[in-house]
Amino acid sequence: MGIGDTGISSSYKVPRYIAKIVFGAGSVSAGSGRLKCLVVGMKTSAGSMVADQDIVRVTSEDEVDAYAGVGSQLARMAYKALLVPSLELYMAAVTEPGAGTQGTVTCVLSGTISSGTLRFRMAGTSVAVNVSATMTDDDAGAAIVAAFNAKTKLPVTCAYVSGTNTLTWTLKNKGASGRDWILYFDPTDKPSAFTLTFTGSSTVNTNGYRFGASATGTGSEDVTVLLTKLTTGRYARIAVGHNDITNAALWETHVNTKAGPLSLLLEQLVFAHNGVLATAQSLAQTTLNHFRSQVLWQRNSESHPCEIAAAKAAIRSVTEQSSPVPDYDGLVLAGIAPQAFPADIPTDTEQDTALNNGLTPITTVDGTARVVRSITSYCLNGSAQDERCLDIGDAVMTDYAVIDTKLLYETEFRVANPYVAPNPATGEEPPASGVAYPDLWKGELSDRLQGYYANGWLQDRPVGVWAPLVTFNSAGRYIQSETPLSVSRVQHRLDNVVRQIFNTA
Repeated sequence: MGIGDTGISSSYKVPRYIAKIVFGAGSVSAGSGRLKCLVVGMKTSAGSMVADQDIVRVTSEDEVDAYAGVGSQLARMAYKALLVPSLELYMAAVTEPGAGTQGTVTCVLSGTISSGTLRFRMAGTSVAVNVSATMTDDDAGAAIVAAFNAKTKLPVTCAYVSGTNTLTWTLKNKGASGRDWILYFDPTDKPSAFTLTFTGSSTVNTNGYRFGASATGTGSEDVTVLLTKLTTGRYARIAVGHNDITNAALWETHVNTKAGPLSLLLEQLVFAHNGVLATAQSLAQTTLNHFRSQVLWQRNSESHPCEIAAAKAAIRSVTEQSSPVPDYDGLVLAGIAPQAFPADIPTDTEQDTALNNGLTPITTVDGTARVVRSITSYCLNGSAQDERCLDIGDAVMTDYAVIDTKLLYETEFRVANPYVAPNPATGEEPPASGVAYPDLWKGELSDRLQGYYANGWLQDRPVGVWAPLVTFNSAGRYIQSETPLSVSRVQHRLDNVVRQIFNTA
């Protein structure tokens, strides 16, 4: 087997460690040390941070609210991320679409009010309003407004217009991504003769209403300026608050560039989608289909996709610091609302379809939102199915190995060996102390790989075909190496046939 080339010319003279990741050849990806988590979404005007410019670290909801504005898309993402202990969390705000509009849901009150309870759910939060026969429509409308607006961290405000008996819920942020918010109304305990007629939205499972019709919830953010700001620094796991195909493609190009051999700022993206399976699949498989991105799918989720992405990115940031081959099967997503309607819970067939097309499905078990299996969005090589980088660990372990060996080189190997020479000829003595040569670096790499194997991260011992390949580039006078990684498989499945035997004795 020949040694791979990083693609950087041997004439390049700047001293540095140069590496290239090759996926789909038994390779993988991961991060060592403390992994920073970045959430990216829209702020409100009340937030003090500057959109497309500021990147701030936050440790509490109070800080989040001050920087991003209470209940903004960005704040909602940070709320969910902060539920994960020991997280190093950063926020970046993208400018709202200038010509965009805020999504709305409207409702007209009518009929006769008697004793009962109006039960709403928004963003996984219950809002209950008690009504009685002494109340007018205006009284009921005012009570609903007061109940919603008292919950300031919700992503909406509520208003009522007397005379038309109309309630309007308005999102705090502009843009088409607002259409992924769903307001649910449970009519179980409402007065039988009192009617709430919802308009200006698409209906979900009879009692759910997506924000925005043709006239509201319009416009898409443009991440171009923000991505320029993010070209330096490494944010290992990035939760993206939007999931439109234009910006998703820009994010993909961004992380590809930063992962280049000369920068090695290795990052992975987390998106989410709560629409129909086919649309979510198109985002994962057609738009992305990428080793460095993950797309979670929870159909008709009460939690917004931005929150789902933030929750998963946060968990990954903490878990993958020390476990580059993680097992997320059945993982409960803290703070993410379960699906209330059985029709929304993906069937086994739908889960399998999702997993074959680059989607990480989320299901509901025992009243909790759980990850079925955590995969990358990479699923096709051209038009052919390709599962060489399927599980998240397939992507994470490679990053881990690159960063780990980079640190080995920069902090130990080069410090102890500032000079370099080819391997000694047969029968010759090794170079003097302080001189690096290929076999010396091969020994260091082998020791490091043996450590990975001992931890259970590699399924094949790093010898033979899995041993590091090292040579000397005489033109550039540097050591050149290739490190094969055979990543361990997470145990997703076990088959067992139980055979009943009739004993005639």
